[in-house]
Amino acid sequence: MATKNDPTVGNWARKLGLVAIGIFALSFLGSRLAVFASKFVTGDPGWAQAIGSVLAILAGFAGVLYQVGQSKADAKEQRDERGRAAHLLAYDAFETVTERLQAMLKASRAYPTHRLRGERTNEMIAAMREIDTSTLPPIMLADFIRLRSRVFAINQRITEIYKSEEKTSNGNSGRNKGERRKRLNSAVQVWKEALTYFDNIQTTATGIGGSPQDLTKPVEITGYAYPDTQIFPRRSVLKRISETLIK
Repeated sequence: MATKNDPTVGNWARKLGLVAIGIFALSFLGSRLAVFASKFVTGDPGWAQAIGSVLAILAGFAGVLYQVGQSKADAKEQRDERGRAAHLLAYDAFETVTERLQAMLKASRAYPTHRLRGERTNEMIAAMREIDTSTLPPIMLADFIRLRSRVFAINQRITEIYKSEEKTSNGNSGRNKGERRKRLNSAVQVWKEALTYFDNIQTTATGIGGSPQDLTKPVEITGYAYPDTQIFPRRSVLKRISETLIK
């Protein structure tokens, strides 16, 4: 049985409308034939009136069916249209934050460019929040909300890295490599989760008439190896080793 969550609802609604039109046409034709036949039959024409009444009821029922079918078809088309728009917005937001994360992993020093990417991503996230998720296709709803939260989380982690490494008033950089590793590891992990949600959204959008978008999947992210924070010995250990060698 088709439900409003079923992607075939639109087809069933259109078929329902066609059936309604057929019933109405047959009812009208039958009533005309009954009136025509009554002219050639002697006696009480009550049977013709009875047939006409039944056919009139069927015609009214057909009209209701047609309206219901058309209403369902229109509602589904509106949901699909919003779903296609949400897919394009999700693509733009995810692509923008992907570019920012890729630039961070490349260790570029172009801070103004990074900040601009962050502002653009914030604008995309704000636009995603403006969408009334209750109007989206139900199958897309959860993935859209989860992707939005992941894009926000990635953007925040990158912003935190830049803020923690800004120069202080006394000229010190304030860099914390341990925090950078931890936040980058977290951002990459969240990005991979977001990729799954975007793929789900794209699959749904393609099924409702949307065009697939080519998402950038940079090797800096997909092939990222989490660095071991304990791979380098502490300074005190190095000092003891050097003292031992000197002796």
